[in-house]
Amino acid sequence: MLKINALALHSQRVFYLQQKQKIVYEFRRVFKLPLDDVCSALKKKIPNLMRSNPH
Repeated sequence: MLKINALALHSQRVFYLQQKQKIVYEFRRVFKLPLDDVCSALKKKIPNLMRSNPH
């Protein structure tokens, strides 16, 4: 039972990470900003966003 819960939690984390990556990608694509500016702009909305996370 614990393995199933751990797997479900991991799946949720992966899903949310993918969603955050999509947000960063679209923000950067639409506004045509350098990555540092995107990180600065989204830091308040995505607190755990680091310079090394988005691509």
